[in-house]
This record gives sequence, structure tokens and C-alpha cells, in this order.
Amino acid sequence: VFLFLGYSEADEALLKPLTKMEVQDAVVSLHNLLRLHVKPKTPCMLSMFKLSTENVILVAKLSDNNSTLTRHNEEMEPGLLEKQKEECEGPLEVISEMINTQDPIVHSHLLLSIFKMAEVEVVKPAPSSTIELAPSLLVILIAILWSLAS
Repeated sequence: VFLFLGYSEADEALLKPLTKMEVQDAVVSLHNLLRLHVKPKTPCMLSMFKLSTENVILVAKLSDNNSTLTRHNEEMEPGLLEKQKEECEGPLEVISEMINTQDPIVHSHLLLSIFKMAEVEVVKPAPSSTIELAPSLLVILIAILWSLAS
């Protein structure tokens, strides 16, 4: 389960002298938002997947060590993917909605306020024979987010 985020580099640059933080640090703030305001007992953990100009991709994993999202070259059990979708998609949709509607909790937070748009995607792992196609999908999704943010 991925959370695609569009952010403002201009806002990040303005806030950096005050917060001493960059967009990468927002992962912790988003995870805190998830735990404090969205779903306090969620087993979902957020981590950075990819960062590019004005776009961030986070991946949600289940916090149980036996249930983490696997690397690109490893297969994931179908049941595990479904459990991650069940546990993480809903809370990430709430965060996405909070960002997209400029919810006061997000909009008033110094670091989270740099996020301008968000989208949740559940991407099923490709079979091993087509695994090399996965990066092109991410490039397409980043391009879509970038064009929407512009």
C-alpha cells in the first residue's frame, strides 16, 4: 500500500530555517498523525519508498516482523497483501483526505503543511517474470502526481 504525496519545495525552503527539517522528516510526522488522530492502534508503519522533486512515495507495512512488505525481488503471500490492504488502506485514505482538504490538523502543522496533495494506491506485486516493469509504473504515477500538483 503506497501513499503518494505532492509537496511544495518553496514551502519546505521557507520552513527549513524554523523547523531544521526536510520533507524526509515528515515521514515521522505522518506516522504520528496516523497513530494520534487516525487509527491509534494501527499495525501500519510508514516508511520512505522514493523521493523526487516535489513528490514523495511512502509505503505502509504491517509492524509485525513476520508481516512486513517485502523487497521487489521477493514474493509476498497473497493473504499477507490482503491483510496489509485491509489494515493500511483505510487509514491512509483518511490521511490523504486530510491533506487534500487542508484539514486544520495537517494545515496548521509546520512540517505537514508542505503537503499539497495525496493519493493512496494498492499495488499488487508483479510476478517474478515481470518484476522489472514495476519501476516504470512508479515513474508513471509520479508523473501523474506531478502534473496534478502543477
